[in-house]
Amino acid sequence: MTTNRDQFYLCIGYTDYTNSTPSLSEPVFSLAGSQDLFVQEIDEATNLIVGFRKELLQDSELHLITSSLRAKIDDQPVYCINFGSKPSMMGKIANLRPHFQSLFSEESTPEGLKIQLAEIIGSPSSIRKSKIAFDRILSQQNTDSTKAYHRSVARVSLWRRLSVAAVNLEARTHFTRIRGRLDVTIGENGSISVHLDDLDPNDFPTIDFSLIGKEIESEIGAIEELPDQGAGSGEYLEEITQLDPASLKKILDSSVGIDRRISTGSYRSAIRLLQKLGFVTSEQVIRATEGHNGLQLGHIVFGNRQGQITKFELMLLSALGEYYVDNNTWSYSLYYKEILRSRLKKIQAANIKTGTFDLGADSARLRGEGYAEERTGSQQMDLL
Repeated sequence: MTTNRDQFYLCIGYTDYTNSTPSLSEPVFSLAGSQDLFVQEIDEATNLIVGFRKELLQDSELHLITSSLRAKIDDQPVYCINFGSKPSMMGKIANLRPHFQSLFSEESTPEGLKIQLAEIIGSPSSIRKSKIAFDRILSQQNTDSTKAYHRSVARVSLWRRLSVAAVNLEARTHFTRIRGRLDVTIGENGSISVHLDDLDPNDFPTIDFSLIGKEIESEIGAIEELPDQGAGSGEYLEEITQLDPASLKKILDSSVGIDRRISTGSYRSAIRLLQKLGFVTSEQVIRATEGHNGLQLGHIVFGNRQGQITKFELMLLSALGEYYVDNNTWSYSLYYKEILRSRLKKIQAANIKTGTFDLGADSARLRGEGYAEERTGSQQMDLL
């Protein structure tokens, strides 16, 4: 697998692993000056490209396309939908999300593809439900496949626990560097063994290394024990996501990083800001801030690391641009608006594209396509 982080790969086509359409297909890449073909390797924990693996393909297996789409290590993955008779669709999630949502909502879309789409675009809860459905499909087909899937789920669970629990940046960096060697094995009776010989327990003071295998075992067991909702129902993908402090905390813990100093009152204030701006669902918040790095923005604007809420506000400023300046909670203050414009100029001077999210158009799309439904007061819901 190639590991040059600065090397760009050109997407030249795709290969299919199923005869049914529509289906998710594997994008195929080429490298300047090489006859080899490559596919992307995706990190299960970060969902970023970690390398490109050389792939041997027959001519009959490769569907060539004309594309200017490029990717490199640490980029978001490239996805491809093969429609068979219609032109295939290829791109990154920021561009494909509306098309994936539309495809998911169509009754004719195969259940297997809906499960895959939910794992790509769903909220944490809907992703978990899709994993349950996938687990049941595998259980009906092949015991070895089920164990491999459980091992994948267990490995991601282990990585996330360790990443959050690292005592400092040095410990987290060391963990990230050797993560591939921290393996998980599942015994015949379903017992889980975790191999952490390369880690120092003192770097993870909140984790009991002797119990972590049992904890992950319980997590997978909980997936298996949830009631079946019926094949073909699609219910495992439905998600009610109110714009409230609890849902916002989950979003920020995932996208910005956990900050235990933040009070419920601070999340309520952030919700009031979002409502003043015109947000109605948690999914809109995720779409708006996607691709905007709060840690990076904090260093650009203030020169140092900031708290979770400040990083989130900078992400909104970057995503909404002048709209945020003119419509935030303190927009009546000319003095504060000038402060925000100064911050926005610093972000733009760092060659970061601002104003990438059109909240008005997104809200209109939600109303038009039925993704959002108004409830009493300010409570809203969306179905994905």
